[in-house]
Amino acid sequence: MDNMDRIITEIKYGIRDFVMVYGFAVMATLVFRWLYHIDATISLDYLRNLLFISLAGILPRLVYYTAHELTEIELLVRDILHTLILVVVLMTIGRYMGLWDDFVSGAYFFVALICIDFAIRFLGYSKDVAIAAKINKKLKERRAQSEE
Repeated sequence: MDNMDRIITEIKYGIRDFVMVYGFAVMATLVFRWLYHIDATISLDYLRNLLFISLAGILPRLVYYTAHELTEIELLVRDILHTLILVVVLMTIGRYMGLWDDFVSGAYFFVALICIDFAIRFLGYSKDVAIAAKINKKLKERRAQSEE
């Protein structure tokens, strides 16, 4: 795969992740509001802030971009680095935007970030497993055809 194909693939994954992050952020907001502030309304400003923070949430994925395939160790290091950057950046932006203002609301915000990050990773992993299963099926079919 040449460099331009990698860039296009990363852009596609970035757009996919942005949509998922924003959707999960809205769902997490609804759950926390339902649990703790059932009478609170969600303003358009709040939704705009979630839109901005969702965009900021996909930017740390740039740590995965490389011109070569990553080894398992490199991938693990980049996973840890991605999570650290994600939490620091989003906690800072969230504080600045007023999405959390004390320890308790910061803890809720942190838990929501970690849950959303886990959900995104889980969905990505599930999709990768499904793609690998399709590839393995095609390979088995080709092997069976070549043996005949």
